[in-house]
Amino acid sequence: MKSLHLTACAVWFLAATLPAAWCQEGSEEKKDDEKRDGERTPRKRITVYFTPDGRLLPAISGEILKARKTLDIAMYSISIETVRVPKPVLPELAGKSAAEKKKLRAAFEEETERYEAYRERVASGHISVFDALAEAVERGVRVRMVFNEGHRGEWKTFQSEQLKGAGVDLRYTTWTMHEKFGIFDGKVLITGSANWSTSAALIYNESALFVHGHPERTDTVQEEFDRVWERAKPYPPADSEREKDGEDDKPSDD
Repeated sequence: MKSLHLTACAVWFLAATLPAAWCQEGSEEKKDDEKRDGERTPRKRITVYFTPDGRLLPAISGEILKARKTLDIAMYSISIETVRVPKPVLPELAGKSAAEKKKLRAAFEEETERYEAYRERVASGHISVFDALAEAVERGVRVRMVFNEGHRGEWKTFQSEQLKGAGVDLRYTTWTMHEKFGIFDGKVLITGSANWSTSAALIYNESALFVHGHPERTDTVQEEFDRVWERAKPYPPADSEREKDGEDDKPSDD
C-alpha cells in the first residue's frame, strides 16, 4: 500500500489517533531536509505507513542513516538481518611463497569487491535496519536502545549480543514494555504499532508514523524514553539479575 502524505486534520487516521495540533500541512516528502551549519533541520511533515508494505523497513533505515548525533529507541522486537562487509585488510605477505601471495591477493581483491558493493548499498540506503544501526554507531552516533526482555524470564541471546556487538548501548525492562518508537537527533520521531521487524513490515497489519519538524511532540516522547531508560537495567545482566528477572517487577503507580 502507498504511504500517505498527510496535509489535513480531516484525515481519519490522525483524527482518531492524534491531537489536532499534530495535523499540520508540510512540504513535499521528496524534498530534502534543510541543513544549517551542518545541522539537519527537518521540514514539517507527517507520513504514515500501513503494512504489509515493503517500503517501511527501508524508510526506517533511511532515517537511521541520516542521524548525526543521537538515536534513542524503545522497541519490543527488532529483526537482526545483516549483509555487512568489513573493510578488507591485505594480510602480511612477507615470507610467503609466490603461490601463497597470489592466493592472498586474489582473496583480498574479492573481499574488496564485496566491500565496495556493500558501500554502494549503504550510499543508496538499501540496507537492513540492523546494518543501518551498525553504520550509525561506526560514524559516531550515540545509539541507545531499550528492549522488552526480562519480564518473561527468557533471553534473546542472539539478538541482544548482535546489537551489543554492533556498539548499541542496550538496556532491558523486567516488565512488559510494548512501546515502539525511535527518536533521531531529537528532531525526528518514528512511532506506531509496528516493530522494526520483517514480520511487522511484511506480514502483519501495522502502522508507523514518521513525524518531522514537530519538536514539541518529539520532546514529549523523549521524556518517555528517558523515564524508561532510567528504570531499565543494563545489558548484559549479572547472573544475580537474571534470577530476579523471572519475578514480577511491574512499575508502581507512583
